[in-house]
Amino acid sequence: MHYNVCAGCTYKQFLDCKPVNFDGTGGAVAFVRWAEKTESVLRMSKCALDQQVTYISGLFLDGALSWWNLQVQTLGEAAAYALTWTELKELMRKKYCSRAEIQRLETEFWHLKMEGPKIAEYVQRFHDLSHVVPYMVTPEFKRIERFIWGLAPQIISMVTSSKPATITEAIDLSVALTEEAIRLNKFDEAEPKKNETHVESPGGNKRKFSNFKQGTGVVVKKGEQNAPAQDTVGRKKGKGYMGAQPKCNSCQRHHSGRCSLRVCESCGKTGHTKDFCWASAGQGGQGGSGNRNNRGGNGNRPQGNR
Repeated sequence: MHYNVCAGCTYKQFLDCKPVNFDGTGGAVAFVRWAEKTESVLRMSKCALDQQVTYISGLFLDGALSWWNLQVQTLGEAAAYALTWTELKELMRKKYCSRAEIQRLETEFWHLKMEGPKIAEYVQRFHDLSHVVPYMVTPEFKRIERFIWGLAPQIISMVTSSKPATITEAIDLSVALTEEAIRLNKFDEAEPKKNETHVESPGGNKRKFSNFKQGTGVVVKKGEQNAPAQDTVGRKKGKGYMGAQPKCNSCQRHHSGRCSLRVCESCGKTGHTKDFCWASAGQGGQGGSGNRNNRGGNGNRPQGNR
């Protein structure tokens, strides 16, 4: 871009337009922003062609100044300061817009989306990236489509149906619809609510816990976030039985009512009753039937006729 104004301007008039210094940091986006601001200053100051590079080089700091001094040494002072702003900008683009960074920004631009109601941040980032990789949004209808694609779900359908003819119309409508959606709390309704439940304590008071153990659906009380979840049979891993049934002294299991496991009242062993106890049968039939099938008891064996 050329600014053919014969009158030119003094360096003080150039500085009065508040140009921005450039130190070479910030990557491609920072360079593009600086270049846009510099072009604005050139227009306002009516800087002549033969003054542009001389005045602009005075804005370089640190790494950018070192880079410019190297260009002067390489090209020669006369040739370096005879460059136009367009030629200088192209040299700087090659330096500060590496191919690796451009590829990263292309990917970011392809997936760029508006976060919640942050329309201003979305518009600014869209503007920055569209200037770094303009071929992704050329011609104009692609720019409009890409902008609408990244809008929040609360407003995208309304912007799409309005079919804006320019990017300015799309941006203005998006800002207005976002402000209206904020006023109606539509963004608040779309936010996921915290998982919480109300648990009734033994005293009848309800207590609210908002920490759930992920994937189990079990309430985790404060201070017990690391405790294992209770399974469906009333046990906690590594904690033993945690149910309400009493422990049986006979079978060592938890149940109510009479134990179904046979326990001998004579010898105390399991698996039989005193009526079938071999130990008691050998002691004269005490506690059992000594004549049971005439085995192991001291009863009189029936005598046959001889």
